[in-house]
Amino acid sequence: MTIIVGVKCKDGVVIGSDSQSEFARGVAVKRLNKAKIYIIQKRFAIAGAGTLAHIEKAVDAIDLGLREAKRRKGGVDLSEDECVNAIERSITAVYKEYNIDRSNFLGDPQAKDFFNPILICSGLEELNGAANACLFIVHNEGVVEKIGDYATAGSGAAYAELV
Repeated sequence: MTIIVGVKCKDGVVIGSDSQSEFARGVAVKRLNKAKIYIIQKRFAIAGAGTLAHIEKAVDAIDLGLREAKRRKGGVDLSEDECVNAIERSITAVYKEYNIDRSNFLGDPQAKDFFNPILICSGLEELNGAANACLFIVHNEGVVEKIGDYATAGSGAAYAELV
């Protein structure tokens, strides 16, 4: 069970996650020491629920998309809306590659959920010299949902909501 929580605070965002992972190699194997929070560009923290390979693919795609958007902007930090757009483009491209294109390649016109992580992402935006904390849920099909207070994800999200 994965529990991921993101909470907006007065001075930033707190992201937390459990460290249990499970994978199958003929039989289910659990590990209790997997870091599920990724730091990119010293500005973003991303926690993911789902298959670890998918989470890492999503984080890499987001990192690349944010770097490319910043490069196109001449090296200037991105605004919150520009970050959302870059993240949406990045995840939508991975979703298309893994779900739509792969389904078509396999002869199935219906997109399958081969790639299905859900992420909680936080970042800092500079506004008039002051840092503004941002919190998002990133859905596997590329939709980025801006969050004003807190977010939970993973199979244990209902438990986290109770707390």
